[in-house]
Amino acid sequence: MFIYCYLLGVFLSWASYPVLIHLTFAVPLAISQSIYSIITTLVLLSFIYINLYDLGEKDRSPDIGATYEGKGFVCASVGFVLVVLAEVIMILIADKYFIVQHPHLVINNVNNYVRIILYMPFYWLYQIFDPNVVPRVNYLTSIVPGLLVIPTAGFGYLRGYRGKKFLNKNFDDIKKKLVYKGD
Repeated sequence: MFIYCYLLGVFLSWASYPVLIHLTFAVPLAISQSIYSIITTLVLLSFIYINLYDLGEKDRSPDIGATYEGKGFVCASVGFVLVVLAEVIMILIADKYFIVQHPHLVINNVNNYVRIILYMPFYWLYQIFDPNVVPRVNYLTSIVPGLLVIPTAGFGYLRGYRGKKFLNKNFDDIKKKLVYKGD
């Protein structure tokens, strides 16, 4: 579930890229992409929270096997390690098979482009570290998004496992359906 949510966040972050390119006449791409990626990060964290909340809620029933309060943290950690491994594999493939020749830009390797594919929901964060059009993501900074997504997933699972919601029964049904998938 965590990997599904993360890949959905990656898709959402790249989905607007053609529109943002056309808006560069009004706003520089780095600024518009940073603003959009902040929104994407919030949506991604919401997806992760809601889905792991549901998983925690399902694990409360006594007929489910391995359930414990820290399961959300473990699942998210394993999922994020898989994301980092996918990034490493993509970089190895990119260095071996992709040769980029651009008429105007000097591109020595495609590592930064390949790394940013998986980390585009956190483009704004990498812009803080390295304010280039394509910010550098190195092996050390590739774990920084894990500091956001792993606690979100663990907290969502824990809240679902304990049966605690942010919204009480006093709120109208529309708000509950938006946040808790039709509860």
